[in-house]
Amino acid sequence: MIWRVLVACLLASRLACAQGLPTVYHESSPPNAEFDVEASVHVLPGGTVAELSGSFSKVVPLALETVLTRTPSVRTVRFESPGGDVASALVVARILRDRGLDSYVGRGCNSACTLAFLGGQRRFLADGARLGFHRASAPGVAPSRLDAMLRDAYGQQGVPSGFIDHVLRTPPDSAWFPAREELREAGFVSGPVPAGLGAPDDPVSAVWAESLAVLRWASDATLVRFGQMLAPLLGALANRGGDVCWGFMHGAPTDLSAMARKSALEEMAAVLKQVGDDVRGAPAVGIDNAERTRLRAELGADALKRDANYCRALRGTVDAALGLPDGARGPALRALLAGG
Repeated sequence: MIWRVLVACLLASRLACAQGLPTVYHESSPPNAEFDVEASVHVLPGGTVAELSGSFSKVVPLALETVLTRTPSVRTVRFESPGGDVASALVVARILRDRGLDSYVGRGCNSACTLAFLGGQRRFLADGARLGFHRASAPGVAPSRLDAMLRDAYGQQGVPSGFIDHVLRTPPDSAWFPAREELREAGFVSGPVPAGLGAPDDPVSAVWAESLAVLRWASDATLVRFGQMLAPLLGALANRGGDVCWGFMHGAPTDLSAMARKSALEEMAAVLKQVGDDVRGAPAVGIDNAERTRLRAELGADALKRDANYCRALRGTVDAALGLPDGARGPALRALLAGG
């Protein structure tokens, strides 16, 4: 269908998975995008897979340990992450090794995430999933020190020196997406994905997660359109339960085909494409933290929490933002939906 092709193309452009792209490619990214995606750790239906999505930060290892301790049936950690803090990713890798857990990527695992992925006893990639690599960078830290850290971390897991050399030749603002065969030869992939490990992503759901990560750089007009599309979708998600709603809004794979009409999915695809177009155009928009805090308080967003009423409560705040005067709707939606 047209909407599936449209969404698949947008996803491919974001994750550099389209046929014919060079192995190393350059893409201008919004500042700090790798570090600014809200992290979430939760157990997927069935109880054997925990998903870690968003940016690695100092709190992520503890969150993962807490989830694994409460749910000892988990045997696999699914990663969906743009990267983040290297030290935190190394701690997550150690957690997986100590517990003998497998690792899995359904869509994308880039930068520091690849270090965490390596901690899996067995490591699996879904069809179309990619691992993205580049040199690390951090304010005030010499590149040579970071290079040595990466070389040691990858080397301890048996990654060949030639593969590590390629990683360290890739600038921090670029990405290297090795072919599946290269990953197998380097020991990153253990074999075919076991049957039933991961449910396939709905294509709109996959692009949704990508769009939320960069939504702050969309224009006011696009944010208003996004909010108008989101409000009825939240109603449909609410009818499916609090966990489904929370998971979708935090990047978990979700099958939307049973929740929304074809016309609604086509509208979603169009809005998400516009978000991507806005971000690639680098509009001069952003979030002032003090203003964001004020607007979220006015909208009642700080009371939102993960429970059965999450979607209905979030819809109420979206409707409140959409009810503001024209010039205020975009900034309010940005404060509400686009992170800190």
